[in-house]
Amino acid sequence: MLHKTPEDLEDYWRDQYFNGISPPFVLASEEAMIRFVASTPGAVGYVSHCLADRRVAVVATLDGGPACSR
Repeated sequence: MLHKTPEDLEDYWRDQYFNGISPPFVLASEEAMIRFVASTPGAVGYVSHCLADRRVAVVATLDGGPACSR
């Protein structure tokens, strides 16, 4: 799923939806994702590693992502 285009992901989740599986939430920014995960028990989200702070727990990291500009 990580190397799919946005169009491919839309097609995939559209197919899943018609099979009764709801797509994950898509939020406007990484900060919005951090706030959502921090305030929603059991939530999992993906953000740049350098943006994760003490509000959330990092459970896994992936190599090869974009460099952080912080």
